[in-house]
Amino acid sequence: MMKYWDKIQFFVLLILLALTALSSHPTITRMSREAGMANGTFLSVYVLAVFALLVLLCYRSLFRLKIQRKCWLLLFFILVAYLGTYVFFDSSTMLEDVRAIGICLCGIAIGVHLKMDEKKYRFLLLYFAGLITFVGLMQVLQGVGGFVIKDQYIRDNKNSLGVELSTAIIIYLILGISNKKKLFYKIVAFSLAILTFVILLTIRARSSTLATLLIVMYFVYVTYKNNYKKNYALRIIGLLFVLGIVIVLLPETFGDYIYNSFYQNHEEDLSSGRFDRNRAAIQFLKRNPYFGNLMAQETLVWIHNYPLLKLFENGIFFSIPIAILYLYILVFTIRRSFVKNMTLRSVGYTVLIIPYMISLAEPTFPFGPGTATVMNYILFGVALRDSYIKKNKNEITTNI
Repeated sequence: MMKYWDKIQFFVLLILLALTALSSHPTITRMSREAGMANGTFLSVYVLAVFALLVLLCYRSLFRLKIQRKCWLLLFFILVAYLGTYVFFDSSTMLEDVRAIGICLCGIAIGVHLKMDEKKYRFLLLYFAGLITFVGLMQVLQGVGGFVIKDQYIRDNKNSLGVELSTAIIIYLILGISNKKKLFYKIVAFSLAILTFVILLTIRARSSTLATLLIVMYFVYVTYKNNYKKNYALRIIGLLFVLGIVIVLLPETFGDYIYNSFYQNHEEDLSSGRFDRNRAAIQFLKRNPYFGNLMAQETLVWIHNYPLLKLFENGIFFSIPIAILYLYILVFTIRRSFVKNMTLRSVGYTVLIIPYMISLAEPTFPFGPGTATVMNYILFGVALRDSYIKKNKNEITTNI
């Protein structure tokens, strides 16, 4: 009976991932805008319905692990802070934080609840990454018009699709590295990673591109170090030499492609004015540190830095629970992903770093927007479950 329910949960998860990916398809977004929808798509209601069903199927794992209980407790304090801002300042801004963080914590519970062998887990990773690459390719062909760098960014779901493409790249890399027997499988995985990276460059999701490059560099460093401990320094020098040759031999147009993805139409200010807005927010906080914009009601264009935005909106006093939750998950994830070698089952720790990196240059991450980061939190939950089982080998694993 339990196996039957496990299959149902896994099937519902596949439906959720398909709907989430297709929400960024250019045809879906175009039809939604033509229907008068300013935000989201007509699939959004179905995404939320399927997500709610999946949470109900996995409700037993909502508070299963210690880290989950701490996160839910912090969410409770965030809810209390929201009530305080609503009662005393007539502000409902923090309600979106409660909703977004709640969705992410439910995503962790889904991952903790899932029971998957390696074959099933590989299929889940490839399924998600394949969907995202397909949608990204359609966005390039239909939304952009081909593999060209345009002055104007795509407007619909660029940032959401960016974090998903970045996650897919890391998944392809870990799938290719972890398969030590089939050369064809490796070639396909690495080729898909390169294709997905070019798609990421084309849609010009620059924050996601930078996050991807940083994680890939660390991933290569750790993998190389752990697999080639002898003559490590010489091997690193050799690797750098080979990379230098590859860079020299690459067509000049490819280098221009990467450069234009970051700089085209922004020669003077790569940040597109974000540094100026962030600087203005910092100056504002010096004058209004405790309650931020709750009392001042100053108009300032959206700040592209999640921690700074929360401080600006709510001040230090009401932002404390959000800051603690943000730092708690971040520090926990870094300790698990950057200290140990990345493996197939622990990739959830690493992919969760992506929305946190992007949150330093965007206003909605790491808790959203919408369900864009749900897969990252689900994989984080899977990694937590696997770590718990390894730590408690004598316990009955089906109880988790």
